[in-house]
Amino acid sequence: MAQMKTPGVYIVEKSAFPNSVVEAATAIPAFIGITEKVQNGPDSLSGKPWKITSMTEFQQYFGGAPSPVFTLSVGEAPAEDEKVLFSIPSSDGTKALKVADTENPFSLYYNMVMFFANGGGTCYIVSVGTYAEGAPVDKEKVVAALAALEKEQEIKFDNPRKFACYCGVAPFEYTSGTSIRGKTRTSKLAAKDLKALLTRAAITAMVHDPQIKSYYARKVAEGKHKASVINAIRAKIIYRCFAVVKRQTPYVKLMA
Repeated sequence: MAQMKTPGVYIVEKSAFPNSVVEAATAIPAFIGITEKVQNGPDSLSGKPWKITSMTEFQQYFGGAPSPVFTLSVGEAPAEDEKVLFSIPSSDGTKALKVADTENPFSLYYNMVMFFANGGGTCYIVSVGTYAEGAPVDKEKVVAALAALEKEQEIKFDNPRKFACYCGVAPFEYTSGTSIRGKTRTSKLAAKDLKALLTRAAITAMVHDPQIKSYYARKVAEGKHKASVINAIRAKIIYRCFAVVKRQTPYVKLMA
C-alpha cells in the first residue's frame, strides 16, 4: 500500500479478488562512486557497502557535493565554439576576461540528491575514492565494490518474491500522485528477457504439466483474467525453481 505521508484525500480501490502473487519489495539498489569522505566515526568506509535511508545519512558518512572550480584567463575574445561561462571584453575589444568551469567527474552526490528527491529510500553506497585524491573511478575498485555488494544478503535474490519483482511478475498498486487508482499491476521496469522466458515456460507448462493445466482451467472457470492466471503460473515456476535450488533435490509433484 502507498505511504500516505502528507495530509490530503486518498482514494484506495481494492480488487474483489485476492492477488495471485504476494507483493514484495524489489531488491535494494546500490550506488558506487567517489565521495567527499568515507568515514563512520573512527572507521573507514572505503570500499565497504554501507546502508543509508536518506540524504542526511549520505552527508553524514560520505560528505557533501564537490566544490566547483573556475578558471579565469585574459586573452583574445572567445571564439563561438569555445566553452566559457561568460567573458568581459576590454574597452578596445581586443582582449577579454574569460571565465570557464572545469569538468567535474564526481557526480555521485548529485545522483543521490535526485534519487531521494524522486522518492528513493533504503540503498547501499560504496565509495571507491575521495575528491581529494582527484582520480577518476578506478575499474579494479569498482569490480571489488561489486564483489563486496554480492556478499550482502539484501542484494542477492535470496527469496522468490524478490526475484518475482525483478522479473516483473509481482503486482503493485497503481499510484498516481497522492491517490491510488485502478487495480494492482506488474511493473514495466523489469527484466524483460527473464519475463519473456518465464512466459514461454508458463505456456509450455499449461500444455505439458497436468497440475498447471488443471490450475489454469480452474482459475479461468472462476472468472479470472487469462493474463492474470498466466502471471500466477510464472510465479509458481519461480517458486518451484527456488525450492529445488534451496533443497538441492529434484522437484516433487504436489497438488496444484
